[in-house]
Amino acid sequence: MNEYMLELVGPEDAEITSADLGRRAARLRDALGMTPEQAADKAGIQTSVYLSFESNGEASVSEMLAIHHALSRGGLEELFSTPRFHDIADYQSYLERRKRA
Repeated sequence: MNEYMLELVGPEDAEITSADLGRRAARLRDALGMTPEQAADKAGIQTSVYLSFESNGEASVSEMLAIHHALSRGGLEELFSTPRFHDIADYQSYLERRKRA
């Protein structure tokens, strides 16, 4: 199981910073078994830009969207929102949907 998928989220977590997005991108990339170079190549950006985004969240909006596209399976929930689970059945259903995507 990937620990990033089972985050407990409350109302105080509603604001997500660009640094949070960078950390999330690193976890998604790891979960996909990609190197930073592979993720950057798939996003069509320089590796240094990708690594900067992972480490401190610095990237233009177009670069963030390119990174999102490279790491996602089509939905904005991959990078830009935190999945919320009410119970383990919700979590298991989420994992099954990701496998099929």
